[in-house]
Amino acid sequence: MSIERRVTSLIISLVVSLLVWGAFMVFTEISSTYPTVASVVSSGGVFAWQHYVIYLNAALLTVLTAAVFSGFCVIYADDFPLATRIAGVFIPVYAVGNFVAYLSQVILLPRMAETASIDLVFQWIQTADGSIVQFINILSYAVLGIPSILIGRVLVRDPVGSSVGGTLLIISGLLSMLALAGFAAANVVLLLMSLVSGGVFLIALIVIAARMSKG
Repeated sequence: MSIERRVTSLIISLVVSLLVWGAFMVFTEISSTYPTVASVVSSGGVFAWQHYVIYLNAALLTVLTAAVFSGFCVIYADDFPLATRIAGVFIPVYAVGNFVAYLSQVILLPRMAETASIDLVFQWIQTADGSIVQFINILSYAVLGIPSILIGRVLVRDPVGSSVGGTLLIISGLLSMLALAGFAAANVVLLLMSLVSGGVFLIALIVIAARMSKG
């Protein structure tokens, strides 16, 4: 199997993972079952199964995202060496940051619910506005914005690449950086750009996969 076909398969898997994540996030928002300080402390460290599915899937999503961008770096290493090398530096930084943000929700947070102070619990809830883990998560996606912009530009410049998908990747990367600025400024509107970025990223992946599957 060629590297292009492998990357296409990874993109399709990533799209499925993103759709699963989105479905569960909508469910938790509608049912108001997302973690809060009060719900975490009162849970005694026992969370609903949806909590584990969401964050384990998010960890898988992180692996797939890193693999997809790494695959693009391999595909375009000869034609665009500088862009792929720079992108390659930031991919593992993104992955490590997101692993900390997501896996802490299934490994550390249940234990903290039983022993830690309320202030410490707050800092480790990924959905808590202003928490350390939320910052790590948003920062990680802002870091991913750099490979998104670089690889997006490569796709636009490649005669046989997906110019539309590449443009959408660039937009997604810029929006994730705006979300980081929103966190720093405590601006709710800019902070929501993280969700918009995810939606644009999903559409970009679908467009790119469709283009790559045509050969």
